[in-house]
Amino acid sequence: MPRRIAPPGFTLIELLVVISIIALLIGILLPALGAARASARNMACLSNIRQMGVATAVYTTDYDQFYPQIWNSRFDWFRLYSSLIEGKPIEYYPGTNNGKNEIANVDMRFSGALRCPDAQVPTDESDVTYAANMMVLALGNPSATTGKLINNLSWLRADNLDNLTEMMVLADSTQYARDGTAPYAGEIPYGHTYAGLDFIDNGRVKREADYLKNATAVDPDEVIDAGPNKDWLFLAAETRQFRWRHQNDTGINFVWADGHGSSQQIGSVLKRNIYPAGP
Repeated sequence: MPRRIAPPGFTLIELLVVISIIALLIGILLPALGAARASARNMACLSNIRQMGVATAVYTTDYDQFYPQIWNSRFDWFRLYSSLIEGKPIEYYPGTNNGKNEIANVDMRFSGALRCPDAQVPTDESDVTYAANMMVLALGNPSATTGKLINNLSWLRADNLDNLTEMMVLADSTQYARDGTAPYAGEIPYGHTYAGLDFIDNGRVKREADYLKNATAVDPDEVIDAGPNKDWLFLAAETRQFRWRHQNDTGINFVWADGHGSSQQIGSVLKRNIYPAGP
């Protein structure tokens, strides 16, 4: 009876070579996959930015070139933009009390377009990860008779800006986190931002009055201070700033005053992009 011969198997050396090749392929592919995922998140953020840009253009068209306000007695920009993007009334969205519900029986969420998918701090449906240039989306209630803000500054309009394509309106912003310890427990939403970027450019100017007053005193071609570029617990001087959360913490996405959106890199944002010209 002929003897059966067992099929040849892998030797140990051959097995190690195969494993090494697989490990090498994984090592090559994983960074590429990670970069692809990061690029997809950035594109999703840019999609959000463009939706907010369209909302800005719609508002200025409907309201005689006036820009929205960060807040007034009726709404803040979170609620206004959610209503413009989703086509629902402002009253549908929560109030401005740290993201908590101020109105009974409303849906406790803002539009998903107000949350960046690249945000580092986890968010929920009541959070927002973008903030506004307070020199364009100004504070306060305009007078019904004079059209000026309560601080007597002209409420900025699209036709008052020299270059709509170079003036930032909304941008990725520093997020808050809370760890549940006093004195900050429960005071701020998890992953939320302030409405206004009043500490950008190293906090040299904080309110629209200061920006407009000092606008002619700055070199428009000077690069702004990038800021700490971190998410914080509750350090006011280190929050309310730009968050360069894209491209390995070197990129940021802007809504511009003409309604378009784009990505910017650290070192590319100039004073002219955040300081409107004085009245």
